[in-house]
Order: sequence, then structure tokens, then C-alpha cells
Amino acid sequence: MGFQNLQSIQGLQGLHSIQLDLSNIGNYTFGDVLKVEHTVYKVIELKKDILALACCLYRLTLENFKEYKSCTVLDKRVENNLSEQDLRRSSELKDFYSKKMMMLTLKEKPLSSFRKDLIRLINSENFIYKEDLIKLAHKLPYFYEYDLQMKDLFSNTVAPKEKFINTTVNLKFHKKLNPARKGFNHYNYFFKDVNEIVYCLPISKDNNLLHLFEMYINKNEISIMGKFFNNTKDDYSYYNSADWKIVNENYCSR
Repeated sequence: MGFQNLQSIQGLQGLHSIQLDLSNIGNYTFGDVLKVEHTVYKVIELKKDILALACCLYRLTLENFKEYKSCTVLDKRVENNLSEQDLRRSSELKDFYSKKMMMLTLKEKPLSSFRKDLIRLINSENFIYKEDLIKLAHKLPYFYEYDLQMKDLFSNTVAPKEKFINTTVNLKFHKKLNPARKGFNHYNYFFKDVNEIVYCLPISKDNNLLHLFEMYINKNEISIMGKFFNNTKDDYSYYNSADWKIVNENYCSR
């Protein structure tokens, strides 16, 4: 994939288009705006790979959240801090998602608009990007970390057989993951039973008892009574529940 010398950017309803000669992209500035069907597109050219910059910003934010929390991948401070570590990370990220999208295509699974944009992003050339891809690039290192954790979690598991169960299960805690997606205000707590079947309990980030819950599950197995639905995404299958309660006697008495 990649850009052609002449790129057509169409409106939402495809009634009009504007031709942008990318061979002369140097004549454009960040402030150049293309207006199509009342939709605004900004096209920019960077000196560095945007995914390398995104990986750099992700690292800097982990190291000093207060300093870099308001930064974007376009911030000069990010480019100035770009390291070999960030370049390796972005290369690994591209390889991971290239293989994942290829497998989904080979299996003839439909691709969401998000995944189509992801393919465009990882195959972009000449460091030229549309604004919508810049927003995606900013989030992609977070998605990548989540996907790596999911891959590790499901490395030795058994897929659930039933579509729905209403039961009590004894579970051992394995991972807490943050979906880091717009509109998701919860953590996913992943557990396994004695048969290596995975269970997910989503809990709101605003829950005042999260710290007590985490202290307990890190030291003890828990008994959960609930309604569990088989959730399958890509190659991962697990039980998910939003209707559950802990029935451990020593937990309930706290």
C-alpha cells in the first residue's frame, strides 16, 4: 500500500473530490486545509516516522506523566527525545499488526473501519499523514501493549464451550488491563479457573473499593457467582460478566 503521486480525498458522500499533488507536498504547510463536503482534512509531512514518535511519547509519558501528559506526537520535545529503543518498538509494532491484519484477511474476516485505518497507517510512506491517522498513531502504542498482554494471557488457555453459564466458579487472578479506548471507563480483570478457561470481570475505574479488591485478589483465589457470556474476538475466547458477586466468606466479612 502507500500514497500515489496524486491522491484523491473524497467527501463523506463522495459527491466531490479535491486532487492534492503529493509530489509537491513541500509547498504545503501544516495549516493547509482541504474542505470537502463540510469535512476538514489536514495533511502534514513529518521528518520522522509518526509511529516511532508515538512510541517515544508513550515511553516519555510512562517515565514522567506530569511533564508529557499534554504532549502530542507533533511536539518538538518528542522528536528531540527519539531513541533507538523507540525505533525498535515502532518496527515491532508495525510487524505485529501487519501479520495480524494479514491473518484476518486470509481468514476472510471483515475488517472494521478502525482496522482499515490501521492498515493505512502502518503502510504510509514518505512520512505523509492525514489528521485522522495522527490521532490513531497517538493511541496505537497503548493498543499494542494491551494486545501483547492479551497474547501472553491466552498463550496456554482453553476456550469456553458454552455460550452462557450461570454458576459459581473459583478463580485465580492473572492480569489487570486498561482498554485505553474512548468511552471505556473500566479496567478488565482477567482470571483463570482450574481448567485454564479465562474469565473477565470489568470494573469501573471510579469504584472506590478497587484498591481493596486488588489487594485481596493478589493474595487469594476468589469464588464468583454470576452470569457469564462467551466472548470471542479474533483468536481469543473467554467468559465475560457484568452481573457477578464475590461469595468468599472471608472476603464478604471484611
